[in-house]
This record gives sequence, C-alpha cells and structure tokens, in this order.
Amino acid sequence: MYELKIKEKRKLKGLTQKQLAFKIERSQNFLSELENGRYEISVSLLCKIGEALDLCPHALLEYSCPVNCAIYCTYNKNKG
Repeated sequence: MYELKIKEKRKLKGLTQKQLAFKIERSQNFLSELENGRYEISVSLLCKIGEALDLCPHALLEYSCPVNCAIYCTYNKNKG
C-alpha cells in the first residue's frame, strides 16, 4: 500500500489547493478529497500532478523510489 504525499509536496512548493487544482484542471474540492485519501488516483493524474509540481510522480508516493527518479523521468520525458 502507498500513501499520496500531494499535500506535503504542494505546500513545499508554496501552492494553495486552488492553484494546484487550476494547474491540473480539476476542482479545488476534488483535490482536497484526493489529498485526504477519499479518491484513488490514476497514473495519468499522478503524472499530471507531478508535472505541475515539477516532481517525478514517484516523489508523490510514500515508498522508496526503485530507480533514480531524475534519470528515469528525464529519460521518459525525452522518449515521448
């Protein structure tokens, strides 16, 4: 099992829920519910939030990253 760290990372970036919600094209209410664990997150939304926060999606999950995120994400970004 994992736990999302969206709220923690959002606050570290100095963004409000409203600002991040705008960046990911979702409502503030949806983001609040997501941060409080009331919704499951899709991989595509996890990636979108990571991009909005300028973070590797792995950084939004509470578990050790199995790869070097900087190298992995840069590689995958250049592929697509």
